[in-house]
Amino acid sequence: MTEDTQSTSDRSSLRRKLLGTGLVLLAGFVVLLATAPDGGDSGAPSPDRGRRVVSSTLVSEQLVDAEVRLSGILEADREVRLSAESSGRVVVMGAQALDPVTKGQILLEIDPIPAEIAVRQAQAQVDRTESELALATAQSRRSTSLAEREVLSQSEIDSTESRLGVARAALASARAQLDRALDDRAKRTIRAPFSGVLRSFQPQEGEFVRTGQEVGELVSLDLLTLEVGLTDRDIAWVPQGSTAEVFVEAMPDRVFKGVAQRIARAANADNRKFPVEIEVPNIDRNLRPGMVAQARIELARSTRILAIPREAVLSQLGVTSVFLSEDEPDTDLQRLRQIPIRVRPVP
Repeated sequence: MTEDTQSTSDRSSLRRKLLGTGLVLLAGFVVLLATAPDGGDSGAPSPDRGRRVVSSTLVSEQLVDAEVRLSGILEADREVRLSAESSGRVVVMGAQALDPVTKGQILLEIDPIPAEIAVRQAQAQVDRTESELALATAQSRRSTSLAEREVLSQSEIDSTESRLGVARAALASARAQLDRALDDRAKRTIRAPFSGVLRSFQPQEGEFVRTGQEVGELVSLDLLTLEVGLTDRDIAWVPQGSTAEVFVEAMPDRVFKGVAQRIARAANADNRKFPVEIEVPNIDRNLRPGMVAQARIELARSTRILAIPREAVLSQLGVTSVFLSEDEPDTDLQRLRQIPIRVRPVP
């Protein structure tokens, strides 16, 4: 088809309805002609050798669903930068850059010996303070019994209760230190927080890493997102949850299904477009972040258009045109008039 003044949404919709055709908007009743070869058998024989026999078609309005086609870049729905949470020397490498990994998989281990020593020391401190608390508790009970018989003075009773409070506080502090030591030991193993692919992973076995040092980047491939921008004319016809068909040049024969999950309430200040984020499931992981993709979104409205067959459109020397059939005054003959048009292939 060819199109003269219809919107991009209308052009896109028509292609789905009329495959292999073009669209052009013409005023009034327009008849489109397909030229037959000179001297052919089409139609009745012409009494005049100078005339050409043609066939014609009357253009009619068609109601089609409106749609838009927009391009964007596929991005990973989740991506995180991995950092070391403890300092030490790398002793185990569980993956390399570009490797696929699963949630919980060990990516690297930092030398655990210092952490193990700290854990044992903290555990010993807990054991000691527990013993001190048990002794202070027993002394407190004896003091209470003696106080009831008025054998101990009030100052001795207060001293015993104070030692009991100190023992309890010491045990709480020792347990907190043990928790920190256990946490540091756990942080010496970096695991994948979710399944995906290591976009980058720099450490090497034997390398010393410091707390907070970035060691790699993990991206998820199970769900990708495609952000496109809609005009203010189209955004009102795309409700949240609208389905989309996604195409990529690398796989022209495949159609991926997507859903418009997030729709902006305000336009981008730079291009005045409303961002729409389409989620595209990628179960077989054939899609990759960074691929250029095109999304086709059906709008929640229809439009009327005038359509003509592609065969009626002529293109010669860079000029595109169609023929109109008009009545010849005072005769029963038809006159052909060639009209140039601007061709816009439906996306």
